[in-house]
Amino acid sequence: MASKPRIHLTAVASYATQAMQLLGIRNADELVALASGKLDGRYRVTANGAMIFAKQDEMHGGRFDDAARAREVERILADDDVAALVTVRGGSWFTRILERIDFDVLRRRRKTIHIFGFSEMTSLIAIAGRYPKVVGLHDLGPLFLFDGVRRFMTRRADAYLQAAEMPVDAAHCEGFGAGWAAAKYRGMFADFVAEVAGILDGCGSPRVPSGRLLAGRLPASRPITIIGGNISVIMPLVGSRYAEFIDTAGKWLAL
Repeated sequence: MASKPRIHLTAVASYATQAMQLLGIRNADELVALASGKLDGRYRVTANGAMIFAKQDEMHGGRFDDAARAREVERILADDDVAALVTVRGGSWFTRILERIDFDVLRRRRKTIHIFGFSEMTSLIAIAGRYPKVVGLHDLGPLFLFDGVRRFMTRRADAYLQAAEMPVDAAHCEGFGAGWAAAKYRGMFADFVAEVAGILDGCGSPRVPSGRLLAGRLPASRPITIIGGNISVIMPLVGSRYAEFIDTAGKWLAL
């Protein structure tokens, strides 16, 4: 019997130990159990605990496992059982390991892999996304959910605090926002992984970006290719051997 397609969780830029603590997660097995909660058995979830719970020192080069991180990326890109690679956060210290990764393992893929990432994952998505069997999605990783909801609820805490007859000041608003986010965090994380599965199933994402046209006219509806990501990561690529992977000719640029 063929194995179920796999959603793999990892952290190959910054580590994710602090975010795991907010989730109440102590090891990779607990993370897998949480991420699998809303998948109805359609996909198998795996997680690399050594990557996610890695040690780092921001004042002395960040992470100390460059070779292991490169092997992790290359191994997952080459594995046809992996339907989605989810980098749970962005961060730092990924661009320096690009030279260690053989992206051409993607030429041998028989099945499509979706890669989800943000921030420092710009280079991973831009380079891998140019291969035929890759769909790159530049999207906030699931560990950004806490900060996003915390900020959102902190700005809207006044009415809740007034209803509870509590003081409305900066400290209470910040505490309310953090408490709300912490209470929702585990559910939001599971929802994110379920959305990944939905995208793999061809359902697309329920989140639709919107914007305002400042000038000109939009062309008729047709497929487009988008290049871009985090501008501070894009800029070093411009003068590197990877410049062809961010060539904007005939494409849309999103920064």
